[in-house]
Amino acid sequence: MLKRIFYSLLVLSSTVCSMHSHAQDSGEETQTEVTLYKWAVSNTIMLPDTTTGVSRRVKANNTGNSVLWYNSGGEWKSVTASPAQKSAKIKYSGPRTMSFYKKIGEGQTSADFQEIAKLQIPAGAKEIFALMFQKGSSIRFFPMNVSPENLPQGKIAVMNMAPQRIAISLSGDSKTLGAGSFTIFTPKKRSETSIDAKIAKFFDKKWVIIYDSIISISEKERCALLIYDPYGRPKNPQFSVQVLTF
Repeated sequence: MLKRIFYSLLVLSSTVCSMHSHAQDSGEETQTEVTLYKWAVSNTIMLPDTTTGVSRRVKANNTGNSVLWYNSGGEWKSVTASPAQKSAKIKYSGPRTMSFYKKIGEGQTSADFQEIAKLQIPAGAKEIFALMFQKGSSIRFFPMNVSPENLPQGKIAVMNMAPQRIAISLSGDSKTLGAGSFTIFTPKKRSETSIDAKIAKFFDKKWVIIYDSIISISEKERCALLIYDPYGRPKNPQFSVQVLTF
């Protein structure tokens, strides 16, 4: 049940059309709020592809601020995506395949903008949190449907972006996660303001704890934990945790 919830939570998008027919979603109109979060680490990460079920490697660089243009309700607007920061909230009205552009002209017509990326909005999503990965001019988005009905209070979405299988314990709820996989945790023994987080990797025929920390997360917050290797070394990965709250 929880995995089915998370499959609806995460939808992988890219600058290239997905395996789904473009005609399936492009003409469907939607209204939603979108917040972008630009990945700030120059590394290689693993992302789960919920369309194919196969995890794949994605390379990202810290490219500084990006100014993205979009069209909402027939009006051209811009948003700035800064590394490791939430963007201003976008109130978007338009096709579920949301396009982002760079400005190439001086006016406000379609000829003055060049499309550079697409973001596929999950059906019925009222609130989107989209991770943005950029390498040079290539941009990929990994959107999360963070509407309260999809990610309720008290539960934590966890994604393993590191290149190897890990074991995770969050205040009494323990699971193993393969590279580029994800699941939902329900901490059992937690305080009102924090959780106890432990991460272990399998080494020399046994599980070895390599991360042990208290993470400040209110039980009333909706959040996700991104576990990644900041150096991108598959043979000897290190582990860091990024906490995102909604």
